[in-house]
Amino acid sequence: MSRQSSRAVRYFYGAGLAVALAVLASGGALALDEEIRSIPDVSSIESFHSTGLVIHVVATNPDIFILDFPEMEQQGRMFSRALALIERQGGSRDRVLTDPELSALIQASGKGLASYAYGNDFRVSELARFFNMASDDKVALNEEEMRLRDFLLANGALTERYGFYQPPPTDKVVISIPQSEDGHVTGRVAVTPKLRQVILRHEISHGEYFTTPAYADYCRNFWASVMTERQRSAFRKFLASKGYDPANGDLMINETQAYLIHTPAQGVFSPAKVGLSTEEVKSLVAKFWAGHPPGRLFQGEHPRSH
Repeated sequence: MSRQSSRAVRYFYGAGLAVALAVLASGGALALDEEIRSIPDVSSIESFHSTGLVIHVVATNPDIFILDFPEMEQQGRMFSRALALIERQGGSRDRVLTDPELSALIQASGKGLASYAYGNDFRVSELARFFNMASDDKVALNEEEMRLRDFLLANGALTERYGFYQPPPTDKVVISIPQSEDGHVTGRVAVTPKLRQVILRHEISHGEYFTTPAYADYCRNFWASVMTERQRSAFRKFLASKGYDPANGDLMINETQAYLIHTPAQGVFSPAKVGLSTEEVKSLVAKFWAGHPPGRLFQGEHPRSH
């Protein structure tokens, strides 16, 4: 059996895995010292601030863990290596990068560890694959990566069986956001309260895409049937310029819905940045909302203007 085939066998969804998400509601034990906050809606996070890592769970969609980081470097240490494996251009799709390889990739992107991604989104099944491949490749995880793994294990979102990490039958999602800063940072854009809101909205839309099949199907149909090939090409080019792998078709759809619909900030997304006219982008946004996209987080919203 080839190495790739053996990995395929090992990443199957085991039947009957216990999903201990009741821990979230009851405030049960965590792997380390993280706090879990059960909140009524996404807006409850926008002005939140803490000196330590906090995990939010929104009542309307408890399948999403929202990791809220007090510092960008900590977020980068936890997720950059998984990001390189799963979606970034230049990263390998069939092995986990070592520390020197990851540093070289981040440097080549023109970014630093803190700015490689301002927010993150992963299915737990993707993280299970990452942890299993790191074990296969004998790549030592850093403290923050192990902290993430242990948190998922302690809270039933990841299970270790027969020496392999496995997600539950119903996939969970991990997203991450940074807290706002005082503006005194070096080498990257400071996270203002407004930018924090934008990152949160962008990342939570990925959580909706991953956990609500009807919403993901709606976005795929919108991409295929409402957007023109010229518009799809414009978004592929825009997303490739931001480091996303344009060969990953579902990633292109997921990122397009997040930027087009849920990232109304001129500094992050604008018609000019994607190479379309303002009228064209407004028309696409209006058409998206006119179809009443299904979902648990954005019900009752009106079209957002760019």
